[in-house]
Order: sequence, then C-alpha cells, then structure tokens
Amino acid sequence: MIESEYERMIVEIISSSGTARSHIFEALKEAKEYNFEKMDELLDMADNELNIAHSFQTNIIREEIKKENDSVTLLMVHAQDHLMASMLARDFADDIANLYREIYDLKNSK
Repeated sequence: MIESEYERMIVEIISSSGTARSHIFEALKEAKEYNFEKMDELLDMADNELNIAHSFQTNIIREEIKKENDSVTLLMVHAQDHLMASMLARDFADDIANLYREIYDLKNSK
C-alpha cells in the first residue's frame, strides 16, 4: 500500500523506468531485424517514459531542497537505480541502433 505522495512518486519512477527499459529492448530487437521505423517509434516511447520518470525525480528533489521531505528510503534508492539503468540502456541503444543502420547500409550497397 502506498502511504504518501512521496511514495507514489517513487513508484511512478520505478514504473516509468521499467516501461522505458522494456521499450528500449524491444527497439533493439526491431533494429536487429532492420525494422528502423518501428525501432524509432519504440525509442520515442522510451524517451517519453524516461521524461515522466525524470519529472517525478525532479519533484522529489525540489521537495528535498525545500525541506518538505528529507528522508532517503531504500525504495527511493531502488527507484534511482531503475532510472539510471534505463537511462544508460537508452544511451547504449543509440549506439547499437546506429551500428545496425551501418550494417544494413553496407549489406545493401553492393
């Protein structure tokens, strides 16, 4: 049971981060099949989820700065871990997607 707005925001970070990561890995599967339009769509969806998670993170940080909430919970650490892992996966996805595009171009330039 979520007991406070603080905990609800933390759960939103975890949820949005997880959804983003799912979209990222689906996008990489599409890239492997050279389905770049679908890959781009999934990466855009991931970006949207990451923006949502980042917005909740920003709100929590603002509360901390105003001293409205100064507790750091294990749940918050867990949420931060999810968000950072998803952001890192997103960064790597761009590089991997570019590699698949180059492979596709090389295969089709003969």
